[in-house]
Amino acid sequence: MNKFADNEVLFLKGDQAAIVTRKATSTKDTNQIGKKMSVQVTNGSQVSIFGWGPNNDLPAYRETLVAENNIVPSLMATKRDITLGQGIIAYEKRLEAGQLKIEQVMMGPEQQEFFDRLEEEEYWLTASREQSFHSVVATECIRGSGTNSKIESVKALHMRHLRSGYQDQNGKVSDWYWSGQWGHNDDTKGARDAVARKIPLYDRDNVQDKFLILAADSLLCLDEYYPTPYWWGSEEWIRLANCIPEFHQANLRNGYTLRWHIEIPKGYFSQRIDAEASAEDRAAARDKAKAEKAAFIKKLNDLLAGVENAGRAVVTNYEINKSLSKQFPGIKISPLETNLQDEAMLKLFEKSNQANISAQGVHPTLANIETAGKLSSGTEIRNAYLMYLAIKTPQPRKQLMKMVKVVKRENGWPENIHYGFLDMTLERLSEDKSGRGEQTDPA
Repeated sequence: MNKFADNEVLFLKGDQAAIVTRKATSTKDTNQIGKKMSVQVTNGSQVSIFGWGPNNDLPAYRETLVAENNIVPSLMATKRDITLGQGIIAYEKRLEAGQLKIEQVMMGPEQQEFFDRLEEEEYWLTASREQSFHSVVATECIRGSGTNSKIESVKALHMRHLRSGYQDQNGKVSDWYWSGQWGHNDDTKGARDAVARKIPLYDRDNVQDKFLILAADSLLCLDEYYPTPYWWGSEEWIRLANCIPEFHQANLRNGYTLRWHIEIPKGYFSQRIDAEASAEDRAAARDKAKAEKAAFIKKLNDLLAGVENAGRAVVTNYEINKSLSKQFPGIKISPLETNLQDEAMLKLFEKSNQANISAQGVHPTLANIETAGKLSSGTEIRNAYLMYLAIKTPQPRKQLMKMVKVVKRENGWPENIHYGFLDMTLERLSEDKSGRGEQTDPA
């Protein structure tokens, strides 16, 4: 029996095999929701937090599961790349004849420096990653020292290191906690032993030296603390897809794949020896028989073994004993049928990929998946891309830009200047020889 991360491949008699999934690791059961627990903070006091998952490691488990899949990471990267577009621009909005017009403008030096620093620190990549995995973006903001109360630095934090404080009697959470030890333990004892750093949530009515901005998609929030990404319903499909390649590898590694059964009559290569032959002559005859057998097997391997010999035919002669009306005993070569029963598993693998594409909300055209036995045309790709821009990017972009709106307000940036992502549109070659255009997409 071979053990894998979340599954076991059990080999039975013959060519049968079974995949055993350990359901204890599933996060969908009602008893898998996190628990209230006490942790120590850096000042030595004890506070209550709400664990993320039964072992306080659900974000790390989720990321590891996806990393082992063949298609979900690429789907997430496609969603990220479309959402982030071509970068951040500044623009103004105005009404002309009752229609909203967007006009790109030059970005001020202070704002340009701020966004350049975000690019250098890969803020957008980290924020979009956390949004894709966990449907929440957490940004830690720090103000300058002295009389300068402007926000000087922002950093997107990994959710696997963040946990929510426990709700008070009014259902309010005031603080979150960061620890590098969460997500690396097998049970909740590790969470209790962790030392956490407190980060207060953003309070618009008070000036805070340091605070946390949360931007979450709470479409699914089963425990009222942590949002559940809408694609998480495909967890079992991801686990299944991860297991199938391991099943095939185990078949190749542990299964026998004999193709031919070659029967050689005993004594077929023996040399006729006179009863009065010397011991030396008898030894020479035996050596000659061994050499002839080795030469025959070599010729047989040269004929049948290797990719270049696939499909070869074998031609043999046989003799008839006329007095007995039967064949003399000779060499028999019989094909062996190998049935690893892989076809059903491969079909299941295709179904799991389709399920994961649907769960991620990416059109098969953008996922570069064959539909109706062929890849999509350029027009189909263009239409799917434009549809994704129109339907799937507005809400994620609002979450990503929440931090910018807070910084704009707190740092006193011009009210009439807005910031958003610049999209690349795909044009017909008859309209634009380069096949590409640009448009401002405010967030």
